[in-house]
Amino acid sequence: MAELTTQHLDAIDGEPRILDMTLAERLGFTRPRTIRQLIERNWTELERYGTVIAPSYSDYRNRQFTEYWLNEAQALLACLFSRTERAAEVREAVIKVFTAWRRAQRVMKPGHPTRVQLKAINSRAWALAMEEKRTAFQQHKTRLLQEARGLLAAGRPMDALLEDKTDPE
Repeated sequence: MAELTTQHLDAIDGEPRILDMTLAERLGFTRPRTIRQLIERNWTELERYGTVIAPSYSDYRNRQFTEYWLNEAQALLACLFSRTERAAEVREAVIKVFTAWRRAQRVMKPGHPTRVQLKAINSRAWALAMEEKRTAFQQHKTRLLQEARGLLAAGRPMDALLEDKTDPE
């Protein structure tokens, strides 16, 4: 039997799935597409363990076909239903590959930055915030200088301008 690896799994809506044909080949089906009949016969039980993803496609001759993407429990059930000589071996491989996938996801979740990336993001965010503070400081300083010049030109004291109060802006 060819080894099953996490490369044989695809995350659909965040859940790892295995293609029916991949499972059929590992189980030793002489006609791998017959696994689709097995899936259809046992549809109700398979659906107890989640939605069976079943996209439809057409081939180059415009013939329609449906492939099935099974989650771990559904794949294990398909192995049980198949009753092939390799079923026990494939069940073990399915458990191992789904477990490996989950472990890999704990280490590196798709769509989630790594710790190194988070540090870089934090560093950049800090730099941007500091730049904004510098810009805000310059804006406040310019405004205060203009107000001070206006007050001094009018012969009024600047004391009110320099009081420690919250800026209305």
